[in-house]
Amino acid sequence: MDRKILVVSTGGDEAYAMLKGIRGSGVFAVSTKAEEPEIPEEVRGAVIIGGENPQTAAFLQGWLQRGLPLLAFGAPTLDLCRAFGGQVGETVLSETVKKVEYAPLGVCCGVEGGMRMLNSAQSLSLPEGIRTLANTGDTVLGFDNGNGISGFQFVPDSNDVEAGEIIGNFLWKTCGLTADFSVEKYMEEAIASIREKVGDGKALCLLSGGVDTVAAACLAKAAVGEKLHCIIIDKGLERSGEVDAIQEDFSHLGLSIKRIDARQKMMEAMASCATTQQKRQAVRALVRATLEAEAESLGDDVTMIFGTNYMDVLEGVKYSESTTRPFVEPLRPLLKREVRFIAGEMGVPEKVITRQHYP
Repeated sequence: MDRKILVVSTGGDEAYAMLKGIRGSGVFAVSTKAEEPEIPEEVRGAVIIGGENPQTAAFLQGWLQRGLPLLAFGAPTLDLCRAFGGQVGETVLSETVKKVEYAPLGVCCGVEGGMRMLNSAQSLSLPEGIRTLANTGDTVLGFDNGNGISGFQFVPDSNDVEAGEIIGNFLWKTCGLTADFSVEKYMEEAIASIREKVGDGKALCLLSGGVDTVAAACLAKAAVGEKLHCIIIDKGLERSGEVDAIQEDFSHLGLSIKRIDARQKMMEAMASCATTQQKRQAVRALVRATLEAEAESLGDDVTMIFGTNYMDVLEGVKYSESTTRPFVEPLRPLLKREVRFIAGEMGVPEKVITRQHYP
């Protein structure tokens, strides 16, 4: 996963769909925001997509200085036109179906024209040296600079053949990437990483009943075997019989699972809570204290295993805050569907893989 594509969101849900699509094509992609750009050194190119954002222009100026390939969809294309020295005029198309023609140039090589819905398009005046890639009548919909920087006013839809071909040309031809990312390959790397991190010590994993923690635990089990210890904390807040069901569902996975009855402690902690936030804090404090006590009972050299996934990362969730000990997050780069795939490969029951843990 050394070579990456950066998906930059300027607002809306389009970036996440793009991220999933690129991952599905076998290229590892990571996400960032135009207003808070995090650009890994390993990136080979970027796709910027979404709605209007006042920070897009600044991001584009910085990116263009890097000289790396870029593919823009939607509102960022207007900022890209301006960055090239062009002009953006009034809206000329709105919520209409038009035939789009593509020039056999750049990322549009081999792309056949066809009818498509155009939610919005503005008149563009391109400066000298900027090539038109796509148009409908007199309206320019796509353009590039002939050096790996392209933009299109439309946003890809689901099952969008034309956009799929454009994205494919960008990945394979412009960025020179190959389809070398797979979850199976990542599993091997994750197991090796856990084994190295844990070393001669022990590992501890809290099972919540969801697919993330059990997938992380199964990877850790494959890495360190009997050195992995798992716990389930019965807080008295779960659905009726859920803790028993978790133990039963996980019984055949070969995990060493210890059930800790913390119901009385949880009720005592909740007694002084008046707000939802206070209750959440009480739960987190109990989990943190229980984890630390269990880790202490295992000795000094204990590595925590957390089921953090990539959506948690994007939302700023930090399970690692519950410990000061060394920790591993083997699922950290993975999307939820990729986590579910790992769980299936490791023999986790289907009802656990699809379970909605919290009501």
